[in-house]
Amino acid sequence: MNSIEIPAQAKVNLFLKVLSKRKDSYHNILTLFERISLADIIKITKIPKGIIVKSDKLITRNPKDNLVYKAAELILKHGKIKSGVEIEIKKKIPIAAGLGGGSSDAAAALIGIDKLFRLKSDDEILTALGKKLGADVPFFILDTPFAIGRGRGDKLKVVRSKARFWHLLVYPGFKAATKDVYKAFE
Repeated sequence: MNSIEIPAQAKVNLFLKVLSKRKDSYHNILTLFERISLADIIKITKIPKGIIVKSDKLITRNPKDNLVYKAAELILKHGKIKSGVEIEIKKKIPIAAGLGGGSSDAAAALIGIDKLFRLKSDDEILTALGKKLGADVPFFILDTPFAIGRGRGDKLKVVRSKARFWHLLVYPGFKAATKDVYKAFE
C-alpha cells in the first residue's frame, strides 16, 4: 500500500462547561463530545523523505505550524520511519468554527500514517501522541460517537448510546479560534 485516504469527522459539544483556568494555559472543562458526519478527507502518500502538507484551503501560512504536519512528525519519529509522507487535506469542516477540524485532521494523520506504515500502535499510544498536539485530538482517536471529556477535554469516558441526533450547523462567516474564545473566560 502506497497511499491511504480517510475521513476526519467533525465534532460538536452537546454540553460544555468551563470550570477553571489551568497553569498550562488551558482550561479545565466538562463536555459531552459527539462525532458528526461532516468530514474533511485526508489522503496520505508515502514519499522518499520529508513531510509535505497541502490543503485546498489556507489553514496556516507556514505548513510546519499545521497540526497535521506536527502529527506526521510525531508518528514518523515514534515509528522510526526514515521515509516521508505527503498529506493532502480536502476541507469540508469550516476553519475556526469550534468543530474540531484541525484536531480531527491531526488524529486522522496519526491513524492514517500508523496504518500506512503498519506500525500497529494501539489507541493508548495514539492517544498519548494526540495529547501532545491538542486537547481535542484524543477524542478523534477513539472510535466512538460520544464521549465525556474532562480536564482539558482529553480525559475521556466513552458513552455507549444508540441515540441519534440531527444537527443544523450554521457558519456565520467569521472565524472564532478556540484559544480566543477561551480567553473570554479569564
